Amino acid sequence: MIFVDRYNLMFMVLTYLVPVAAMAVCYWRMGRELWGVSDAMTQRQAARRRVVRMFLVVVSIFAVCWLPYHGYFIYAYHFSEIAASSYVQHLYLAFYWLAMANAMVNPLVYYCMNHRFVRNLIFFPLSRFSIVGFLLWKFRLR
Repeated sequence: MIFVDRYNLMFMVLTYLVPVAAMAVCYWRMGRELWGVSDAMTQRQAARRRVVRMFLVVVSIFAVCWLPYHGYFIYAYHFSEIAASSYVQHLYLAFYWLAMANAMVNPLVYYCMNHRFVRNLIFFPLSRFSIVGFLLWKFRLR
């Protein structure tokens, strides 16, 4: 049983704590460089600060989405009576869905926090990099 406890702990450390710490350190270093200390707020400085805020949101959403999933395994190991409950499968699936939703949420964060991303996303279906846009370009239909 000690092996299972160590496995759950190492699983959480390697798949949750290390990535959160690595993202936090990397984004903190980039954010410190981008934020700057100038008194005059230029348009470029304002754009850099929006990027730093986006870093903070991305790391926070990752932490919030994945913590219940990993916490469930630690809790279920120490309180095994939860495995006998009738709702445990629904609880696990809700935590699993939340963890997997992190991959879907990141583009929404980029969409909401970057006006250039919005502009490029709107015109992407007509660009040569999409299937529809490539066919329109190939057959000169536009």
